Amino acid sequence: MKAAHEVIDRFLAPDGRRGISRMVEDVQAAYLFGAFPPNSQSPDAIEQAVKEKLEDVSQLAETWLTFMTRGKRFYGQATYQKTFLDCYMAYYCPVNVPKIQAVLTELLRKGEWKPGTGGLRVIDLGTGPGTTFLALADWLLLYRAAAGPDQFPASLHLSGVDRSPAALEATHRTAGLVAAAVQRWIDQRLAIIGDSQREGFDAWERVAAACKSPTLTRADLAEPPSPALIDAVEAADLIVASYVLNEVRDEGQTTEHLERLLDSAKPGALVLVLEPGDRRDASGLMEWRRAFLRQRRDWETIGPCGEPFGNELPASCHDCWPLSREPLLAKPLYAAFVERLPDGATRPIDDRAGFLSWSYTVLRRTEGRTSRVQRHLQRNAGDHEAAVIARIPLPNAGDASDAPNGAQRADAEFVKVCPAEVGAASEATLRLSSENVPDGLAVGRRIRFSGFERRTDEKGSVWFSPRPGWRLAPADALRSPGSQVETRVDRAGVDWLSYVSSGSVRTV
Repeated sequence: MKAAHEVIDRFLAPDGRRGISRMVEDVQAAYLFGAFPPNSQSPDAIEQAVKEKLEDVSQLAETWLTFMTRGKRFYGQATYQKTFLDCYMAYYCPVNVPKIQAVLTELLRKGEWKPGTGGLRVIDLGTGPGTTFLALADWLLLYRAAAGPDQFPASLHLSGVDRSPAALEATHRTAGLVAAAVQRWIDQRLAIIGDSQREGFDAWERVAAACKSPTLTRADLAEPPSPALIDAVEAADLIVASYVLNEVRDEGQTTEHLERLLDSAKPGALVLVLEPGDRRDASGLMEWRRAFLRQRRDWETIGPCGEPFGNELPASCHDCWPLSREPLLAKPLYAAFVERLPDGATRPIDDRAGFLSWSYTVLRRTEGRTSRVQRHLQRNAGDHEAAVIARIPLPNAGDASDAPNGAQRADAEFVKVCPAEVGAASEATLRLSSENVPDGLAVGRRIRFSGFERRTDEKGSVWFSPRPGWRLAPADALRSPGSQVETRVDRAGVDWLSYVSSGSVRTV
């Protein structure tokens, strides 16, 4: 019996590359081109729809170039107008959706979060054109398909907050198209199997209903929150702030009002904060997390790193650079968009290597003083255990421009671990041959390793190089033996998995 998170990852990251499902592609097409592709079960329908709208795609690419030449300033009502929001749905949606879904899947794997069988209330702070709603609805239905009918919330409520009226209108439109895509699939299936089987589609109908009537609030997160907004956050089980911190800071605004808003979260609520993967924004996120936790004893960090230190995160967290970097599976719309950008145009991924990059942290409000305390396990000299905070694959020989600390580029992988856990003043990196990296190793996983030569450079960075007889293995400790959800795939689940994988059925 497989775990549900394994099935989800099989469909969201086929061949190890992260992409978007067919449902997300259908919603993109309907948003940008005004109609769903005519055949939702045809693998070629999306590609054909894109070919018919190449002139529209070219115009979207021109919008992006204008935005780029003006300094890529996201924050402000002038940016979030219809033309830019259309561009966002074509360009940023297919790279941001996989990032949110990767974090949710990792939390499920670790047993830190399950959607549950009660009510689920979600609030997206800085909703933009509704990317989070799209990612969450898609992920929840994949979870239902993998885990079965008994592992799904009895109710679902979606709330979104943004300062831009145009963004809120776009979110409402995106959510409505999710509802329409799901209902379209239900109707097609019931036309084949008969209306008597409708109860098997309860989860899909709940998601469609939630997307038809989200609660959307206009508010500036850099200003004092209203009592109504505080109440909405207090009721939420899952709070998402995606690319909010860097936008607020870029405008010279304070984050204290956002923090006050988070302080209203109820015990047990999860907060997902995602930021870009460049050093400035990733380090800024870690600096913000450290300050936030030091001032609050009823919060804990549950990923991707920092758990052993409780609220007193070490000084190295102040400017640490955690980086999730995973291969992208580019779909037809995104590929067509990128092809229409001139050489040298800024892209949301490193197109030379085809990798997504982002940073994130997950926090949880506790009942009282955090249950996590500082712990440092005693081990033999040369034995180490630490959280993975970055993976930097370096395929093929070439220049060393993006290798850490100027290391020579090779067919290798640099695995960065939490420096504080191995006694490093700055970075801590393992040099590995790509073929020796264990399967399933990802940011947020814990590893135990020994038999490495340790070298410290003049900056206090530590490099570990394998010696003969070296060992490296996963060291994750799940919350409880039953913390992972097993698969319970039924007929409706199989049909949904067939649809979201573009009509090609994958073995579960």
